[in-house]
Amino acid sequence: MSTKAPYTLRLSADAAAPPEPSWAVERERNVAASAWAAARRRKWLILSVTLLVFTGGFAGLLALPPAYRASGTVLLEAPKTVVFQRPGVTASTPPATEMLADELEVLRSRELLRRVVARLGLEADPDFNPLLRPSRLLAAADSLIGLLGRWSEEPVHRLLALLGVQRAEAGGLDATVQSLDRNVTVGPIGRSRAIEITATARVPERAAAIANGVAEAYLEMRAELRAAELRSISAWMNSELAALRARIDTSARAVVEFRATNGVVNGLSRTDLSANLVQQEISEVASQITALRLRRSELAARLRDAEAAMAARNMDGLASVLDSRTIQQFRVQEAQSAARLADLASQYGRSHPALQAVNAELADIRRNIAREADRILQSTRNEAGVAETHYRALTERLRALRGEVAQADGVEVRLQELQRDVSADRLVAENFLVRARELGAEARLRDTGARVVSEATVPRLPYAPNLQLLLPLLAFVSLGAGGVAALAREAMARGMRSVEDLGDAGVVPLGVIPLWRRRWDRLGQAMFREAIAGLCAHLVRPRPGGVAPRSLLVTSANPGEGKSTVARALAAEAAGRGMRVILVDADLRGQRRRGPAEAGLSDVLRADTTLHAALRPVPDGDYRWLPPGPRPPNPTQLLASGAMERLLRQMEAEAELVIIDAPPVPIGGDVPALARMASQSVLLVRWEHTRADEAAAALRSLRIAGAALAGVTMSMVDTRYNEQYRHGDASFFSRRMRRYYLARG
Repeated sequence: MSTKAPYTLRLSADAAAPPEPSWAVERERNVAASAWAAARRRKWLILSVTLLVFTGGFAGLLALPPAYRASGTVLLEAPKTVVFQRPGVTASTPPATEMLADELEVLRSRELLRRVVARLGLEADPDFNPLLRPSRLLAAADSLIGLLGRWSEEPVHRLLALLGVQRAEAGGLDATVQSLDRNVTVGPIGRSRAIEITATARVPERAAAIANGVAEAYLEMRAELRAAELRSISAWMNSELAALRARIDTSARAVVEFRATNGVVNGLSRTDLSANLVQQEISEVASQITALRLRRSELAARLRDAEAAMAARNMDGLASVLDSRTIQQFRVQEAQSAARLADLASQYGRSHPALQAVNAELADIRRNIAREADRILQSTRNEAGVAETHYRALTERLRALRGEVAQADGVEVRLQELQRDVSADRLVAENFLVRARELGAEARLRDTGARVVSEATVPRLPYAPNLQLLLPLLAFVSLGAGGVAALAREAMARGMRSVEDLGDAGVVPLGVIPLWRRRWDRLGQAMFREAIAGLCAHLVRPRPGGVAPRSLLVTSANPGEGKSTVARALAAEAAGRGMRVILVDADLRGQRRRGPAEAGLSDVLRADTTLHAALRPVPDGDYRWLPPGPRPPNPTQLLASGAMERLLRQMEAEAELVIIDAPPVPIGGDVPALARMASQSVLLVRWEHTRADEAAAALRSLRIAGAALAGVTMSMVDTRYNEQYRHGDASFFSRRMRRYYLARG
């Protein structure tokens, strides 16, 4: 338990602490705060651009010509049931969506728009015929001719011809149709069969007339198409009726000829007498064939058994098969003779002469049986042959009778087919006649399948420009333009806004010097002087060793950062404090004056003159000034020479403070050479112009040269905007401080 107690306490303490915001949330807060601060800084720019854009846009909206819009509605009626359809044309009704799409294309067709143009005379309207609109170049040419006179007409016209500009003449039907197409819109209303036709024009009456004209032209086109379709169908139906009549006549003649050819008076049917007789005969023949088939089978069986018994010499079986009384009598006689022969043989023996007569009698009986059996067998064969012949004859007769029946059925079927053809042709002809009457009625009714349910009325208010919608949009766009301008201004100001932007560079910020725009700016003048006074007090105070600096180098990171102005102001301020001050203009490269330059620093360094001869008093500054003199060919060599160091020591001996107005640090090697000689150096960076990397490079160059850097001063600070950046040094020129300066002034 003792090991878990601290862990438990730490958890509870963490749970009680409020959650820290994540880096993403903090970043969003910083971005929002930066954006709001930028908007506040550039509020006047945003307001100016917003008002400018809004005013220009509002003037443009007022300059736009008004446009009026009128709408009418056409309703497509439900498709009717198709009573008759031509061959080759599908009878199915297209879906409602496809039908509506087809009608929309008809409403957008150039042919319909041409009719509207011709009906309303839009070809003569400059609003729709672009060829009739006056050209700005032609208007300018006419104004020039009117200004210069009649003599300039021919040269101006020749110039216009060279430029390819010609005056518009009457015509331009295609251009008018295209313009009308852009000003007319058609579309379905919801999922109904209603179509809305909307027209836009600069004249309200013209907008309503165009919308109604499109609807009327559409109905006329539908009526014409319907009439043309009905005429086409009527012509086709007339030709078909003529063909049907000819075919009916041909079919009727074919029926008559068929009856005459086949001997049919009232027609041939199953109930006729001849048909009954044939059927009765077929029944009788079939019955005879059936009986004869049984008889033939019976004779064949008897003949087969008799032949078998004959071959086996089985007279008993033969007698029973043939069923002959003669054979039976012969068989009785044979039995009696055989009995006598047996008795005689038992009485007298087989060699007795009486036995021979009995044997002869027995042999004669047996021959008679054989002859009778052959005769009966042959008779049976003959009877079987006759039955077979009769069977075949009956079969042929039955086949012939059936052929007659089939022929009669074919005649009947063919006759019925011919009669059906005649009936069908007559029915089709009747349907054609009925439909022809219906088409005639439809042609007289002129039904277009569509109607106008709502005519376009003259609009009272313009459709465009819609100020209720455009003014808020214009205000939003104007505000956005102001925001974009502010962002662009912020993006253009890529320089530092505070010495703090240098980061951890190890430099001492000496303050800021406000921008003094105008000589009559009393507040700017007061703040500038106070800033120079504070800077001078910081620079001329004694060092920790008790020795005050005797020479001060003033330089900058780039040209145009107010370096010379600050140097002169420091010289004047130090002189005002009772110090003997010499201001040295060491920018030997900046001489651009025409004519001979006055003697100055370059002449002293070349020993062409003395220091006292080159010094110039400044009446309003109570200090002396050493001008740069003529531009030498080797400025860096002169400034880095021992003569410059001796001259500086001489000036330090004669004055309490020597201020060197040096060129910018990147210019040659002048500044590093001078910085090593001066007691201390001050680097100026211009507010919102000097970048942090440029200032860092200048500081690095001074440190490498071994300069005693007093610090960095930000010059030309716009105090009104600098306050809004919320920097620490911005508080020196806040609103309260400005009011203080005004009150003290």
